[in-house]
Amino acid sequence: APLMRDLMVNQAIPPAIITVEDAAISTHENALFVGRILAGGDGPYVLLTSDYHMGRALSTFRRAGVAASPLPFPDANKRLNDITQRWNVFLGLAAETTKVAYYKIRGWT
Repeated sequence: APLMRDLMVNQAIPPAIITVEDAAISTHENALFVGRILAGGDGPYVLLTSDYHMGRALSTFRRAGVAASPLPFPDANKRLNDITQRWNVFLGLAAETTKVAYYKIRGWT
């Protein structure tokens, strides 16, 4: 969360309008905690996460009642251009695929 905040600040987003949720240890918890933070707010809200994680994250946040627009960060796509990173990208995508199935089974997406 702090790294994403720094990224947004470096892109000229004023720090005063950024709220960081840093207690969650999973995407599911993050969605629930952010839902509580945003309760009663009127948005608009943006969900910023890596490209390969956006599908599960957006579905999880929407399931938790957070209506956010997706803004994927080109992580895996960017790293695929570096041959030394391709194995790590593959492992990350494999892990994400497993998590997608797990979240579906749990009813979190």
